[in-house]
Parts: sequence; C-alpha cells; structure tokens
Amino acid sequence: MQSLGISPVVIERCLNHVAPQRDRQEVNPKLVRVYQQYGYANEMCDAWQRLGHYLGTLLSTPVDSFDVETLLLDHTL
Repeated sequence: MQSLGISPVVIERCLNHVAPQRDRQEVNPKLVRVYQQYGYANEMCDAWQRLGHYLGTLLSTPVDSFDVETLLLDHTL
C-alpha cells in the first residue's frame, strides 16, 4: 500500500494495528483515547480501493507478458 502513496498511519489502520508502546509514551494514552477519535474511514476506503485497482491491474495482465520486476518494482498508478 505504501508504494501506492498511502500514508503509514492509514495502512496501520487498515491492518487494524495498534501504535507501538514507544509511540504512546510521548502522549498520555487516556487523552488519546478520549480526544483522538478520528477513525480514518474515508482514507481507509480510498486505500482499499487503490489496492483493489492495483491488484486488478496485476491480475488482468496477460501471462505471456507478465514481468514481475516491472509490475512490482516499476509499476505506478
């Protein structure tokens, strides 16, 4: 997802990961739970759509012209 330009924060939300303990030590976790309620729903929806489009592009590529290096390393959407 990161190669598609999706921010690491949104990627972590899509994967349902919790912030590492070291990141939470800087801010009071109780304050974060109370005041930082934004769920990134719009950004997550966009991220999943971008990933779906990218995977659709990969899957629609004919097998004879399938070049893994080009598709995975040089492919930009």
